[in-house]
Amino acid sequence: MKRDVCQPWNICLMAAFLTMFCCLALGCVGGSDDGASEFIEGSAWYDGPIEGGQVEIYDKSGKSVLVAPIQTDQDGTFKAFVAGSPEEFYIEVSGGQVNKIDEYENSISEPFADVVGRYVEDFQSGNYVDISILSSLVLDAWKEQPE
Repeated sequence: MKRDVCQPWNICLMAAFLTMFCCLALGCVGGSDDGASEFIEGSAWYDGPIEGGQVEIYDKSGKSVLVAPIQTDQDGTFKAFVAGSPEEFYIEVSGGQVNKIDEYENSISEPFADVVGRYVEDFQSGNYVDISILSSLVLDAWKEQPE
């Protein structure tokens, strides 16, 4: 009796194994010793939410840990997938546009030509990271510290 490997259930089974393999492979990419990965969620704000800002995430040595390039959404939020499970890192958001409401309650967008960031230590999964002008001042102070 000859079996046909192109049966629908065989194709589904092969697709499931391939998907599982890819997910496991992506989960093991990274800079930490345990091979774990992490999602980091947050928002960027500069006199209004920053839309289309380029998000960069670095470990404390300055090495990028971002798995894929991302930008902030219309409301300034982002979800980043990073290699490893960094407990200490910093995030920078640059470019895009600031969405705000003027004194007449009109929506306006202005180009964002600056950088905002935040230094994060003791990060735990599920924590939300807010980035603002104030957090940028703390990040600048941290960067100026000698190691």
